[in-house]
Amino acid sequence: MDTEDPDLVRELAEARVTDAVTRRRRRRRRETFDATSISTSAVLTMHAALHDHLTVHTSAGGVHRGRLRWVGDGIVVLSGETSGTVVVIDAITHIDAPGAATPAADVPRVAGTVRLGDLLAELAGERAEVGIELVGGAAVRGRLDQCGSDVCRVSAATGDGAAYVWLVSVTAVSSSSIS
Repeated sequence: MDTEDPDLVRELAEARVTDAVTRRRRRRRRETFDATSISTSAVLTMHAALHDHLTVHTSAGGVHRGRLRWVGDGIVVLSGETSGTVVVIDAITHIDAPGAATPAADVPRVAGTVRLGDLLAELAGERAEVGIELVGGAAVRGRLDQCGSDVCRVSAATGDGAAYVWLVSVTAVSSSSIS
């Protein structure tokens, strides 16, 4: 390749300039997007850090109110006056929150590692009374007897029989044992 050819030299220089301009534009777009975007994790961890009182609406039609205490792996925990509620993040349709706050830079953006099954196993160990909201709006109430990796057993409050609930169908769990 002959680098002394003025047309070729000019074309290479123009290509370098065009490439540099494109890279700068991409970087500015990315920086602008990062500065104005929010994520589920950022919003939830911010409100948890502030212990904000929220109203959480789920795809099953549930409305859960309480102070957002912490965010786990795919779940949030709300504390009410007499009981608490674990809500599955994927079941949340929207949240009513105070003010128009945006996540602060110093709020952690990473949620905890506790999952729904972990919390339910702990509640089963206590044989806690629970109300479980399910996809589609159904509810199961009773004593949580057992919980495995994908299903839990709830004894009927009347002592008559039991319900087996698959964790993938759970949108929220309320209990006085959750705080």
